[in-house]
Amino acid sequence: MSATLNHPEPTLNSGDNFSGFKVLRVETIPALRITAYEIEHEKTGARILHLHSFDRENLYVFALRLQILPACRIFWNTLFWPAQKNIR
Repeated sequence: MSATLNHPEPTLNSGDNFSGFKVLRVETIPALRITAYEIEHEKTGARILHLHSFDRENLYVFALRLQILPACRIFWNTLFWPAQKNIR
């Protein structure tokens, strides 16, 4: 009886470089039937978590570290938290 994989075989290894990204970690998670790749963009430091599965709908998560200065926070609140007014 042959064992069949229920998750994709990893195609990259930790420490590999691919298109300007460095592979930080590769984990197979058989219970979820996925192979997870944590990669980092070398220039910007943006990190990406890619959950690879045999399903056609794969998942990407982008995480950007942002520093919000007090002046930016006021601008952000002005744009996205307008005063509640009854407009008819």
